[in-house]
Amino acid sequence: MNNKYIFPLGVLLFFGLYFFTPVGEKLQQKILSLKSDAGLEAPLESESGKTIDQSAVLLESLDGKQVDLNQFKGKVVFLNLWATWCGPCVAEMPTLQALSDKYKDKVVFLFVSVDHEPELVAPFIKENRYTMPVYLPLQALPDDIRPSSIPTTYVFNKKSEIVLQDNGARDWNTPEVHQVLDQLILE
Repeated sequence: MNNKYIFPLGVLLFFGLYFFTPVGEKLQQKILSLKSDAGLEAPLESESGKTIDQSAVLLESLDGKQVDLNQFKGKVVFLNLWATWCGPCVAEMPTLQALSDKYKDKVVFLFVSVDHEPELVAPFIKENRYTMPVYLPLQALPDDIRPSSIPTTYVFNKKSEIVLQDNGARDWNTPEVHQVLDQLILE
């Protein structure tokens, strides 16, 4: 084999393993864990309290139940946009599951898959034994929350204002996040 092909093939092999195999998923989760343990996470930054047209966010759960954000006025809402093919999304999923388990009776969780192939979502959730509430958008998301990258997470207060927006993977089951949610629940 010609030496000029070795490096590009190695790069392709690495990315193939990293993004499309269980080995890559475990590596992504380990990197997220190390990033969190090392304190390299960016602090949560609050948003200005802007609102969106809540009725424009129409979702369907994996079991066929339709919801829109209007249904959750007066409640704290945690909205995470993700996809099965997104390495950082997959890496943060265990922490999202843990957060959802801890706050499931106090916060509305909406994990919205923006997969181009929605038929992949249910098997992914089942295979990973996730129990968090997963939805698919029934129409295009409003511009105000249409992500330029995923994962993207929004937290809405009880007045339906966006109080937190975070782009990129993070460990969501941390004291800092708990503090934010606890404060919003008390308001």
